[in-house]
Amino acid sequence: MKIVCNANVYKLEHDAQGRITAALYYGVDKKSHRVTARTFILAANGIESPRLLLVSASDKYPNGLAYSSDMVGRNLMDHPSTSITFDADEDLWLGRGPQSPNSIDTMRDGDFRSEHSPYRLDFTNISRVDGAPGN
Repeated sequence: MKIVCNANVYKLEHDAQGRITAALYYGVDKKSHRVTARTFILAANGIESPRLLLVSASDKYPNGLAYSSDMVGRNLMDHPSTSITFDADEDLWLGRGPQSPNSIDTMRDGDFRSEHSPYRLDFTNISRVDGAPGN
């Protein structure tokens, strides 16, 4: 077994029975590579796994691999987000008021969605409690 770090898989190839036979990926050298194996495990979370199946279209599977139900990636209920934590010199009294006072939703809807996944950026007001040293 060989582990390839920092490999960005962009397409899966299959045989006549629909079994995965190869993965195409970009390496750190920014060149395309192809790796074959008897067994592949697709474990790329709720966003990247369906994306990879859908972009792996072929003559046999014109809408992408595993797409016979027309449901690949349609019922995603994940919460992709970005978090920022900072320390302030004065008390900000976090936790008072709404938990999410503001959001940027413009990355969720539009014509670009045919090629890009949705994203929402939340600005939250959640109180972080740091651990206190014991006596």
